[in-house]
Amino acid sequence: MDTEKRYTFNPRRLIFESVFTLALVGFAVWFTIKAVLLFPATGPLLLFLLFFFTGLISILYQQIKTWLVLRQYYQFDKDKTIILSADRLTLNMGKDNLDIHINSDEVVTVEIYEGKPWGRFQNFDYIILYTIDNQKVIITQFTVPLLVHDKVFKKFLRRKPRKYFKKRFNFIDVN
Repeated sequence: MDTEKRYTFNPRRLIFESVFTLALVGFAVWFTIKAVLLFPATGPLLLFLLFFFTGLISILYQQIKTWLVLRQYYQFDKDKTIILSADRLTLNMGKDNLDIHINSDEVVTVEIYEGKPWGRFQNFDYIILYTIDNQKVIITQFTVPLLVHDKVFKKFLRRKPRKYFKKRFNFIDVN
């Protein structure tokens, strides 16, 4: 006998990325000040510092982009709870004192957005459920880690038309 399945948002990753980004920016500023004040401008040293700063800036750019994507996903899923009933035919989603109740028959289409792999083995995927009454429900992998590949979630979305999108940018389109 199946029991109801509960998914809750897990914010740990955003906290780690925020601390890591701040530490990386702090190190870059500290190293820049030390390099400028302590070393005279000699040719080989200047060339080394140029290559080092180029690498550091590219790492900072990638890290800040990752942090911005995580913040957006966090805003969509903060305090979100999804409960699938024991028969897997109804989905109850609660977020910010707002409860949404969706039957499996009310889902018209499912759009699956797969983001490109993002540094350090990260993917940012999400799905959008469109209902009969033109309601749009966004679910990210921070709440349901496997999304449509989750066995429990597959039962809820069976026989629903799906559209797959490969995204170049990992931000969520809210249009």
